[in-house]
Amino acid sequence: MKQAVDRLWVVLLLAAMLLSLGKAIVRPKDINYYENRPAAALPRFTVTGLLSGDDQDALEQALSDQTVGAQGLEQRWHRWTAAIQKWGLRAFMRQFQGRYVSFQGMEIFDDYIVYPTRWLETEQDALEKKAEGVNALIAAHPELTFYAYFIEKDTDLYLETDYSTGVSDYLLDRLDLPSERKAAFPVRTAADFKRFFFRTDHHWNCEGADQAYRQLMPMLGKTASLQAEGPERIAGGMSGSKALLSAAEGMFTEDFYAYRYAFPPMEITINGQPAADFGAQNESYADGEVSYSAFYGGDDGEICFHTENPGAGNILVIGESFDNAILKLLASEYENLYSIDLRNYETDIGHPFDLASYTAEHNIDSVLLIGNLDYWKLEEFLPGGGAA
Repeated sequence: MKQAVDRLWVVLLLAAMLLSLGKAIVRPKDINYYENRPAAALPRFTVTGLLSGDDQDALEQALSDQTVGAQGLEQRWHRWTAAIQKWGLRAFMRQFQGRYVSFQGMEIFDDYIVYPTRWLETEQDALEKKAEGVNALIAAHPELTFYAYFIEKDTDLYLETDYSTGVSDYLLDRLDLPSERKAAFPVRTAADFKRFFFRTDHHWNCEGADQAYRQLMPMLGKTASLQAEGPERIAGGMSGSKALLSAAEGMFTEDFYAYRYAFPPMEITINGQPAADFGAQNESYADGEVSYSAFYGGDDGEICFHTENPGAGNILVIGESFDNAILKLLASEYENLYSIDLRNYETDIGHPFDLASYTAEHNIDSVLLIGNLDYWKLEEFLPGGGAA
């Protein structure tokens, strides 16, 4: 009986190999859809190629691509190995709760992908220079009311001991603004970080964005009029920016939760063109079809929001990707909100950004500078400096 079964397996294996070889000769696949690349074809054998081994390697690759069902098996194999790695990592992490763990070039803390702490001593010179630039900007534009908002995140905290680096306090103390016109989104404990940020992405989650909106409104002299409904799970299987940059897509995933808001009617233009919406916060999603930028909007050079809210004032927001999550919330409290990302403005609009002419043209008297540590240290985020 055992010999018969063994013979059957040999016959089936030979049949599969001959079928795949025949298909590779008669109707070869052009594309390996799983790896998104051209599929390898059978080589043209030469004496030189056979002697060097190149033809044998090419044949192996061709059979790998052309074998019937190979791509499906490869996909399942990668899913299984990712699941096993994920299970093993989480079992390992349970032994190191509250500790940083390095894994495949990533830093992990309690199932969160995190960036390393960035200490004040290493950032001090850049912060000093940026503070001088911001103060010069404020002094050059007495007609404008400036506000500063520093977004703390995992880099501003040593999570194991809840030790704050003090970077935000250092920067804000050096800005020539009244205390009521500058603030930080506080991440002072590991619990704060895990409450307000995604597990696999470097941005706020919905609770972090809502918290920032409610913190900013009093600083801007406004009242937060919108109430959050939810949170609602709108998709699963998201691998955010940290997972993608760490080649950990699929291994590190999370559910995407969002708050829903009754936004007032808005007219929106993106880079000078009318848009139906910024992001897609009112849409429904199938599993795996959402990301931070898809839901909240991207890093466009200019986004303009107009609401039927006469007398509510105009504001200019100069920021980066973090503020995408709150632009529609802020815009709901103004007649006009103008958002500028200086990294992309000149490319998207076609000319450099000029603060004086822009604020005069749009009758703007308030300017919010908002971003995380990178925003507050890099010259390109300063109007009139760097790439802008």
